[in-house]
Amino acid sequence: MSKLHLHISLPLLFAILLGLHLAGCNHAGEGSGEILNRVFTDPGTISGPFIPGYMADPSIIEHEGIYYLYGTFDPWGGYELAVWESSDFKHWTLRGLNWPNRLSCMTDPSNKAPVSAPSVVEGPDGRFYMYVSSAGEIWAGVSDHPLGPWDNLLPDGKPLLTYHDKETERNHDPECFIDDDGRVYLYWGGSEVCGYGKCYAVPLDSDMHTFLETPVEMKLPDYTGGPSVFRMDGSYFMLYSERHCDYVSSKIRYASSESPLGPWEQGSSSPLLKTDPEQGIYAPWSPAVFKKGARWFALFHANLPDSVYKPTRQIYVRELSMDSSGLLLLSPRQATLLKPAVRLQSASSRKSREYLASFLFDGDFGTLWMPSDTDKEPRIVVDLKEEREIRTIYMWFEYGHWIYRYRIEYSTDGEVWDEYADAYQRPGKGSPQFQSLYVDARYLRFTFFRGRVPVGLWEIEVE
Repeated sequence: MSKLHLHISLPLLFAILLGLHLAGCNHAGEGSGEILNRVFTDPGTISGPFIPGYMADPSIIEHEGIYYLYGTFDPWGGYELAVWESSDFKHWTLRGLNWPNRLSCMTDPSNKAPVSAPSVVEGPDGRFYMYVSSAGEIWAGVSDHPLGPWDNLLPDGKPLLTYHDKETERNHDPECFIDDDGRVYLYWGGSEVCGYGKCYAVPLDSDMHTFLETPVEMKLPDYTGGPSVFRMDGSYFMLYSERHCDYVSSKIRYASSESPLGPWEQGSSSPLLKTDPEQGIYAPWSPAVFKKGARWFALFHANLPDSVYKPTRQIYVRELSMDSSGLLLLSPRQATLLKPAVRLQSASSRKSREYLASFLFDGDFGTLWMPSDTDKEPRIVVDLKEEREIRTIYMWFEYGHWIYRYRIEYSTDGEVWDEYADAYQRPGKGSPQFQSLYVDARYLRFTFFRGRVPVGLWEIEVE
């Protein structure tokens, strides 16, 4: 966003600020909106996908009360990784990283493979370490903060594992595990042809990249990729994926061991998760386990049952527990009922019955409004049910890293309209996109302008 620099005297500056306070202040945000004063959301109460967009291969860390969720942009990765930030585990903001990206993680300049499947941990030294896949190679990075700046961990700027070093069919899906005693282990491996593959592991030195031993195979039944290792009640567990992530037959399995290097025994309650239309889960894959307090949770991605683009993977969370016999269990989907604070008055069109405009206010990032392909300037009108003060409007578009053009107007009677924000001449990208202006209104009118990017929104929220 361009900035205009002016030299203003202090009296004039005070007058301008006072006028803004009295008349209202307009502010456009591109993916950096801070939604303040939020109560932390219990991850165990979240039923559907909770990240507003298509993303896979989650990895999560918590630092100073903020959660950072990393993953692969869909479809099938991108130039850079996705990273989302939240303080309440409900409202997530899309951020950016300087590393890794397609150019910095490439030994063969002709290879256009995306970066994908990150694993991020806080090391014993308090620094942050990332292991990420690209073109059959695994790269390692280091940073003093979860959002960077990140640097290649190896002093020569090379990958940790090259395509020619591979022990498996595919050097992919790295997973870093730090044991209670501070020892560090790296796991990786997948299948080149989307069938069954091999998983390898090796202990790492304190520099987080030197192999202390020769990598050994983790003999896991029905293993394809996506390992996640953790220690619970004195035993080691590995959640992993079976079959490819766009197969309805894919599953999330687990095995246990008395050592982080195996041998592993598949659990009697495995698989923990498989395609279940009643639970709204299709092709679950790539688990990532984290702990909050005394409770354990498992992230994973799954596909939407139907959409324009494929793959359409999104991130889910379920509580992970152990029963009295030592078997792991994943909690079922929690039913949620939301009474919208606003009412949809009208919508110019919808693409189909699967893309209703009423989905914009259901609090569910698994439902999407898309207008008809023939609707050149799709429009919706929202009734706030009563005249009230509006301070900020948040919009979660289908793709947070794409640019969208739109205009917002407000009205007290639904007849006379005034401009609230114009993002046609100054379009932005990010998630959420937000516009701030203190006004009194009952009705809001949104007009979207088509370009190279089709219009699609997950949610709209008015504060």
